[in-house]
Amino acid sequence: MKISIILTTNRNGKLLDVQLPAFADQTFPREDFEVVIIDDASTSRKDQIENFAKTNGVNIQWMRGKKPYYRVLQNIGSGRNTGLIHAKGELAIFIDDYSYIKPEYLEKMWGIYKENPGCSPVGPVVGCWDSSYERLKNNEFDIENGDKRSALTKTIGVSLHCPSNWFYTSNASAPLREIIKANGFWELADLTREEDVMMGMMLNKNGQMFCYANTPETTVYHLYHGKEQVDKKYKIVTFKDLGWETAEINGRIVDGGGGKGKCGFDTAPEEIQLVTKDIFNTKYPGSWGLFEYLLLHPDFIFNSENGFNLRDERKKAGAWV
Repeated sequence: MKISIILTTNRNGKLLDVQLPAFADQTFPREDFEVVIIDDASTSRKDQIENFAKTNGVNIQWMRGKKPYYRVLQNIGSGRNTGLIHAKGELAIFIDDYSYIKPEYLEKMWGIYKENPGCSPVGPVVGCWDSSYERLKNNEFDIENGDKRSALTKTIGVSLHCPSNWFYTSNASAPLREIIKANGFWELADLTREEDVMMGMMLNKNGQMFCYANTPETTVYHLYHGKEQVDKKYKIVTFKDLGWETAEINGRIVDGGGGKGKCGFDTAPEEIQLVTKDIFNTKYPGSWGLFEYLLLHPDFIFNSENGFNLRDERKKAGAWV
């Protein structure tokens, strides 16, 4: 297997009517890629996904996410680690839900990867308004926002050695062997939603380089899906609604450090930032604290604080390590 597409989702829209047809329409040989779907939105569409795979000859692995180590609203890093346990491809490509890719996408990404040893491609992500698959396939895009990285490169085509913090998992790739070496995504970074940038930094520290593939064929078109969903994402809830409790972490009382509630996008972000600071006793909170810890501890391995071992989990699953 050459490519594993890792797709995590906790939303119901566009998977069946846009993303799966886009995978089926790829010019890349179907026997050379698989789609690993970590579906934490619904079990009801499992049969539809598996029927689509059988009817269209697309290799699809469907699964639910493993139990996460941290209490967050969206366990994206943990979900991707679930997919990485079962992935079989040489190159892992990460794409978000609610996205469309052109038929040449996989062929182009693989070609860039093979033509540039030690360097894997990341690509642009542009925002466009929700549309039907037929309109998208006919290049009828209502683009709302471009990718600022494309403006920075000022070139069309492949720019070698782009910064590791451009590793956005809405459109990024890396050799699976290097991701295994990094021990998967740092699940603690789910608290700050920087799990992808952290991965880019770790891969780069281990010698992996990245190139920016600025072409229409290597672009991911992310579909905006209305203001209503955004309003719901940022709903206002009370401390009591969350089921949070105060707890002592490293000698400090932290709101939300205990209890059965979950923290994430819509809940007390200042406390989420403090959790990462308290765990590692860093000067700075949030993502900056995680960056600080990595820089001060060059031998640190992702997830060593929680015991997750991607290599061992792959052995249990019967995957190559």
